[in-house]
Amino acid sequence: MPDMRDRIGGALGGAFYGIWTGFWHGLALGLVGMAAGMISLGTLEAVSEAVIGSSEPALHAFADTVDGAEYGSDAYECQDLW
Repeated sequence: MPDMRDRIGGALGGAFYGIWTGFWHGLALGLVGMAAGMISLGTLEAVSEAVIGSSEPALHAFADTVDGAEYGSDAYECQDLW
């Protein structure tokens, strides 16, 4: 059974992952899309990870954000070339 530290770690990691993912997914939709994506995905991930109570998925999610950031920045740069 997860303890409070696992739940807090999961919530923080999940929130970070959700905010970061929402930023990159909403980037193409402009400022409103970024804000909506960051708020909704950040909240969803924080709650789900806190309920699960495992910080391991949050750590994997954090590692995935590095790949997502690289992909998102490449896509954004290509968008400027159009």
